[in-house]
Amino acid sequence: MRSIVLTRRIRHYVIVCAAASFLAVCGCTDLGEVTQFAKASQDVGKTFSAMADGAKTSCNRANSFINAENNIPPLNCEFYDQVNPSLLKVNDALFNYIASLGALAADDLSKVPGGFDNLSADLKKADPNISTANQTKATAASGLAKAITNIWASGYRKEKLSKIVGDSNNGVQEVTAFLSDYAADKFLQTFNEEERRELSYCDLMKSPTAEPLATDLLARKCAADKAHIETQKAAVKKYQDALKTIAESHNKLNEQRGNWNAAQLSKDLIPGIVDLGNGAVSINSAF
Repeated sequence: MRSIVLTRRIRHYVIVCAAASFLAVCGCTDLGEVTQFAKASQDVGKTFSAMADGAKTSCNRANSFINAENNIPPLNCEFYDQVNPSLLKVNDALFNYIASLGALAADDLSKVPGGFDNLSADLKKADPNISTANQTKATAASGLAKAITNIWASGYRKEKLSKIVGDSNNGVQEVTAFLSDYAADKFLQTFNEEERRELSYCDLMKSPTAEPLATDLLARKCAADKAHIETQKAAVKKYQDALKTIAESHNKLNEQRGNWNAAQLSKDLIPGIVDLGNGAVSINSAF
């Protein structure tokens, strides 16, 4: 246990030192901190696909605990086949936009996500119960996709970038809220249901007449599965925390636009850079 804690402390120290070193080197440019923030964000954005796949796997696994003794209605796991493409599109729009802010995107417009015209209808088809508010938040991703093109066309000039941040801030707030309150929440609901169904199954499979070894093996397996699901749930919450960090950091950029300076950006963004780095490590280890 001490070695695990030490490893985590070392990893945290490395992330902090790397961020601090970058800011020290890039302090000569006003937007160096934005570049580092964008880089840290990308590691979080890349985890979304694995989380979405993990939720579908969790759904199928939850249904595997249905039997004669544990006769409960099956979950609709086809939901994820229908909704995940739209969720991935929204996630990619957000993180590609953040990457472009940091001048990380190449001048290749083929990387700009498209196909947002049918996004609202696709989400409604996958989830007839989705609220109008969530549909509206999701479609804000189309504005971020357009902003990527504008950033590329501007050549990352500071004045133009400042205007784009202002124009896109509401979109960033809405998209991060959608991904956290709708997408990630759906994932958490599925993991919670998997955990609940397995617990019920494990309780039902216990038998006073069973061999002690079989009873012990079942208990160990159930405990290990529960720990794994808890790790996955914690990782999804880390993703939600990262979205909150991105929304807050972008809002600070918006509030200071037209008056960006390295000292203030460093103060505002370096805590988020560290949090995003640690969050990405946690999510990657769970999926």
